Amino acid sequence: MVFFLTDPYANERSYMEKCAHDQIAFHSDERCDYKCFEKNCEAEMFIKTCPDVSIAAVDVTDNSGLELAKSIRKKFRSAFLILIADSSISPQKYLTPSVMAGGLILRPLSKASVDEVFSESFTSYFNAFYEDEQNDFLIKSREGRILVSYDRINYFESANKRIFLNADGESYFFYDTIDNLAQTLPEGFIRCHRSFIVNSQKVKKVCLSENILYLQNNDIVPMSRGYKANLKERFG
Repeated sequence: MVFFLTDPYANERSYMEKCAHDQIAFHSDERCDYKCFEKNCEAEMFIKTCPDVSIAAVDVTDNSGLELAKSIRKKFRSAFLILIADSSISPQKYLTPSVMAGGLILRPLSKASVDEVFSESFTSYFNAFYEDEQNDFLIKSREGRILVSYDRINYFESANKRIFLNADGESYFFYDTIDNLAQTLPEGFIRCHRSFIVNSQKVKKVCLSENILYLQNNDIVPMSRGYKANLKERFG
């Protein structure tokens, strides 16, 4: 997982990073990367290449910080956002659907206020995270944990000793076997090839003569003879 922080004041950054470290260690044994930035422009560059942000604390006292918060929300829909603000900015600017903050810290900051907001925010995040595992597919990697909703997944593909997950224009990979995956996925996922498992809800058309499946997003997934009978029975 990744904890992301922007704050122009070194003493605040240092304490919030420590507080985040303590909270994550308390709630989880997962490895976490801590990315802390003084300038929003540096943070923006990181966001463009970062594959995942789990929890972010963002200073929104100027427009660049507010735009950064919106960028995080747009790219990382499940990220938990904590905003840092003061009386110079109207709450109407940051308490919006395009930001959807889960926590708020107002300046002047105190250790007590940071502790309180971080404790509530991290507890809320991890409670939601582990509850959502029932409806989401969990990817574990050296970068941390990523939850992908089963409803978003189009198919899984086995290639080069890895599993690639295709979900609504995004792709993730992890290490597993396609045989093991077929045993653990929910009922709606069907083996259609020695290297592919498809989400039956995403199938638009089954073409038995061409040995292919057409998906709703116009992707084409191969179908092998050994799975034809099962697919024919499933889709009629």
